[in-house]
Amino acid sequence: MKKLFALLLSVVMIVLMSGCGAAADNKYTTDEAVPGGVGTTDTTMENIYRKLIRNYDIDAETKDFDKAVSTLESAIKKAEGYVQNQSVNKSFDDTRYLTLTARVPADKVEEFLTTLGGTVNVTSQSSSVEDVTDSYIDVESHISALETEQTALMGMLEKAEKLDDVIAIQSRLSEVRGELESYKARKKNYDTLVAYATVNFSLNEVERETESKPTFWSKAGNAFVDGWEFFASALSAIAIFLIGALPFILVIGGAVTVAVIISKKSKSKKKEAKKEEQQK
Repeated sequence: MKKLFALLLSVVMIVLMSGCGAAADNKYTTDEAVPGGVGTTDTTMENIYRKLIRNYDIDAETKDFDKAVSTLESAIKKAEGYVQNQSVNKSFDDTRYLTLTARVPADKVEEFLTTLGGTVNVTSQSSSVEDVTDSYIDVESHISALETEQTALMGMLEKAEKLDDVIAIQSRLSEVRGELESYKARKKNYDTLVAYATVNFSLNEVERETESKPTFWSKAGNAFVDGWEFFASALSAIAIFLIGALPFILVIGGAVTVAVIISKKSKSKKKEAKKEEQQK
């Protein structure tokens, strides 16, 4: 067993040294490409050879909601992207709003956004970029080191003769394979995030679109129209409330009326009785 542990220790040391060497070799510069490097919308050398995760947040509005949604879905398909999640809801004034998260190939996202800007009125847009190059290199280095150790352990397993040796080697081999699967899953997730940009999209249905550079008179006109719309909306809400509350109003009103009548009759009877007593 001592010889086995010594041999396992030597294998681990060799693997660690090879992992460090792999990390040094995989330190990407602008002179060599990152394996599987995709997901850049810039042509600069710095961005081509780095692992960048891109995210976009867009708020827009449209007067033709159905057409805009259809155009958006077509644009996503044309860009070879896909919808990750989507929902359509109604606001208090019965206008609709869409929330959608799309994954679009990073090398086509700029073209996709340009197309989108021509079909809806974009009110706000923001983006962020996360550089995961160093983490990606670290994951690749671990994968390389674990694969080397796995190969060495399998070779040792073939030559092992004692049951204790076989059990010890298989135990370590199981651990290595578990770690290897975990790092490969992380690498695959990085590849997907880098290859496809995430676009969070919000679309509101409006009667009139917001002007990009409104004048004083357009602001005043919009304020006047908004005031009337709010007033009409408030009256509508009050009317709907009263109609809904009408049964309760009738019941309560009827009960109050009956109570008043009974009260008046009771008072009248008391007065008559009092008069009769005085006459006696």
